[in-house]
Amino acid sequence: MTIFSLPAGDAVEKLPTGAVVALGYFDGVHLGHRAIIDTARREAEERGACSAVWMISSRDGGYKKDSLEITDEAEKYALLYGAGAKYAVVHAFPEVRGLTGEEFVRLVLKDELGVSCVVCGKNFRFGKGASMDSDALRMLCRDAGIDTVVVSHVTDEFGETVSSTKIRRLIADGEVEAADLMLGRPYSFTSPVLEGKRLGRTIGFPTINQIPKQGRLLPKNGVYAVCVEFFEGGMRKTYAGAANVGVCPTVSADVTDTVLTKEGVACAERRVCETYIADYEGELYGRCVTLRFLRRLRDEVAFSDISRLKEQISRDAAAAVQIYNEIYGKQ
Repeated sequence: MTIFSLPAGDAVEKLPTGAVVALGYFDGVHLGHRAIIDTARREAEERGACSAVWMISSRDGGYKKDSLEITDEAEKYALLYGAGAKYAVVHAFPEVRGLTGEEFVRLVLKDELGVSCVVCGKNFRFGKGASMDSDALRMLCRDAGIDTVVVSHVTDEFGETVSSTKIRRLIADGEVEAADLMLGRPYSFTSPVLEGKRLGRTIGFPTINQIPKQGRLLPKNGVYAVCVEFFEGGMRKTYAGAANVGVCPTVSADVTDTVLTKEGVACAERRVCETYIADYEGELYGRCVTLRFLRRLRDEVAFSDISRLKEQISRDAAAAVQIYNEIYGKQ
């Protein structure tokens, strides 16, 4: 078990006694997660205690190993802090996999962490084989002298129940607008810009090429309007962009082979993200850039000649700028 102080992410020896702890995996830190964390924050304020989250690490390859993730742990910590958590308690899956529900409450929540109250969603499962639910948690915590608050399901503006599973499916299907509603923000990833063949420059549309970290979810192949974000001159900069998700033609074979031949589903797909940034002239190779997916523009299309490709990129860029301006205001 490791306990991190947020937002810096520094490890600390123990959690302050009497903390109010939100329980979950928190992949995506979506609207439902934020309701749970916000409830824990309010409970902590009423008790004069600190608020924290408890979760399983995504790094050991055991828990949810077959699911591509909406957020990596660094992003998750930043989002958890923004939602109101002051500490993150992280267990490697092998450390808790064999614990019964009773052992989890007694050994982890009571003895190790000394919590005064736990908060979870209605669909929270725990104990060996995920055999116990939120009702069992309430009963076991009562016997251990720990209060329990169970938060009802959260729905989006169309009445759909928010869940990480639904968000993963929407992103995988390219429905980023619907996923963004459940996340409460645009779906995004951050990764360094790779050196490519620079073919985009030869047709007047220079692009940046990125490959997300292994295990991260990418939207369905196609072209998307995105917000491109990075720091330059000590300032946060944002631009409209048109991003192509697929097998990027301007990334060299050497780069693709080096980065993508590791074990894992995401790498095996050999997909990359190539983005044209509207109204930007500069060098971003090696720098970390964030892409925020706003709307799907179209499917991938094979072009018979360069002139048609240039015409389509121009149309994509214009559409991306319009969507960006609708969401963020005029540049």
